[in-house]
This record gives sequence, structure tokens and C-alpha cells, in this order.
Amino acid sequence: MKSAIADKKYAAEIAADGDHERALVIYDQIGEMAPEHPQVAAGRAQARLLVRVQTTDPQAVVAAAQASPDDPDAQLPMADLELAAGNLS
Repeated sequence: MKSAIADKKYAAEIAADGDHERALVIYDQIGEMAPEHPQVAAGRAQARLLVRVQTTDPQAVVAAAQASPDDPDAQLPMADLELAAGNLS
């Protein structure tokens, strides 16, 4: 478990540097060693969110969400952007 904790810190540092895809790979590897660790699960979820947000065009996401307010496939990417921006209201 010590190794998983050290790796978690390393993954968090990589994520803080903005390399969310690499952090996600490390979190996934740690998750295999310590699947029940809550900080690992949170790190994986945050890295996944930030990878999704980095690979989208925010203007296109907003336009699609506004054009299709009842379409979950249009609204989920918008929710990702809102969550990543800290808009939790």
C-alpha cells in the first residue's frame, strides 16, 4: 500500500502540471493495486473529467447544449464544463 500512496502523490503532481492523460494512466494503475482507496478513486474521477474537458471545444459544447436542452448526449459534456469550472449551483 505504501507504493500506491507514493504513486498517488506522483499522479497528483502530474495532474497539477496539467498532464491529465498521463495522470489518468497512473491512477488506473494505482486503482488496480488499491481499488478501494477513496483518494485514488477521486483522483481517477477528476483526471477523467479533465481529460474529457481538454478534448472538447467549449463553444461547440455550449451551442449543442443550448440547441438540444432535452438531449442527455448534448447536456453531459456541458455538465463536465460546468463542473470543471466550479459552477456547482
